Amino acid sequence: MNSLTLPELVPELRRVLAAARPLLFYRDSAALARLTNKVAFELYVAGVFVEAAPLFREALAEFTATLGAEHEVTVATAQNLGTCLLHLGRPGEALPLLESALAHLTRVEGEESYNSLAALQTTASVQHELGNLARAEKLLRQGQAALSRLAVRAGLPPHALPPGKVEAWSAFNHSLAALLLAERRLGAAESLLQGSLSTLADTPESAERNKWMTELSVTLGTVLQERGDLLGSEKLFRELLPKLQGKPYYGFVADSLGMVLKKRGLTMESRKYLDIAKRAESESFGANHRRTQTARLHRRNLNADLRTCAQCGPITDKALVMKVCSVCQAARYCGAACQKLHWKTHKPECKRIKAENDQVTSSSEGAGPTNA
Repeated sequence: MNSLTLPELVPELRRVLAAARPLLFYRDSAALARLTNKVAFELYVAGVFVEAAPLFREALAEFTATLGAEHEVTVATAQNLGTCLLHLGRPGEALPLLESALAHLTRVEGEESYNSLAALQTTASVQHELGNLARAEKLLRQGQAALSRLAVRAGLPPHALPPGKVEAWSAFNHSLAALLLAERRLGAAESLLQGSLSTLADTPESAERNKWMTELSVTLGTVLQERGDLLGSEKLFRELLPKLQGKPYYGFVADSLGMVLKKRGLTMESRKYLDIAKRAESESFGANHRRTQTARLHRRNLNADLRTCAQCGPITDKALVMKVCSVCQAARYCGAACQKLHWKTHKPECKRIKAENDQVTSSSEGAGPTNA
């Protein structure tokens, strides 16, 4: 399966499980549970959370009955299910699973093990989603303190710890930055993210290091957007989007880029990315998830903008072909008369958008090749 590309992998996983289920259901339920768990994990990695969650739940029930609630496989499956539910926007269901896994791992492995730190970070994210920001920050600070103790004993800074612990350091910084963003402490969030990215850039190349640099960059783009740095966030989102295709953040970044472009008045290009976001979020999270609904709402609102004359307002005549400002390609009009009447108002905005577009184009053309 590992040799398949992502678009090929997901349907192949579905096919394998569908073929095996009637053969193993009565003969070997334990083998079916292991296969189900494996398929669920691969779907989770592929970002298809809406399909992964029920499979994790099915495997968890079998493991609990046959291996016991304290078995490491059962605990890992419960943790994966909890993380999946968090992605699906169901933190209330995720919390007991993750708190149970965290208590078990801390008791068995100690609070400084990689598994315990991962469970602590995910539990903090759930508390964040539930609005318990003080509790979330306390858990994150607890994790950072554990990593600091490890670093002191090793005589190293936290980011120079062995693989696994470096990823934990990155995860805690990412979650703390997201918390600061939620609390509108944008300067502190940007500083933490920029510092984390700078530090990781100096660490040895690895898949996990690249994963966390991407996730930290996505959150940094959101912080820049919230701070009003539209050009900075646009540049970052454009760089990230090709790297994220088929991954959980793909729809989010496409939606964010679409909204940045909309704010800059580039409605036609914004439509392209909002369409991508709508499809990607629905595939990953299902039609009823809030991220899918948000993407759809953004796209619907853009439709209204595309049929709005900058001078006289919404256009009800669907047959009317709108005119677009030839300089900035942003302002739209029902006809030449409205465009002429609106020019005095539009002129400063037109110059600004044109200058920003030229800046982005110049930056893109001057960029050299980058390593994959």
